[in-house]
Amino acid sequence: MIVIALMALVLAVASRVFVQTMRASRDARHYERDVAAIEHALRTLRADVWSSATIRVPSEDRLELSDAEWTVAREPTGADGSLAVLRRGDQRFEFNARVRFVLLDGVLRMEVDDHAVPLVSAVQVAEAQR
Repeated sequence: MIVIALMALVLAVASRVFVQTMRASRDARHYERDVAAIEHALRTLRADVWSSATIRVPSEDRLELSDAEWTVAREPTGADGSLAVLRRGDQRFEFNARVRFVLLDGVLRMEVDDHAVPLVSAVQVAEAQR
């Protein structure tokens, strides 16, 4: 009887470890996908910002440049919360993060989950505003 109880305990612990391992693996793949999407969006966004003659941030979910307009939208994804959709014309970048554009003290930033990513400095913004 004791052996059966010990085997049941070992099986219960092993099943919990297995489930947690599978969840960690799934979450890692999702984070990896999100990081790749954010990096791709940033490369494209930086190229647009640096080549732009004008830079305007009418709201935290909209960035207007001379050659492109970027918008941020949230789309529900069910139990996982919502998905940030960053759009540039027909291009669409999707990831699970909160995104907004901020122009503060002449420095343009894209904030991703409260981490500021500088896109262009005050000098370039001032020159683009002329």
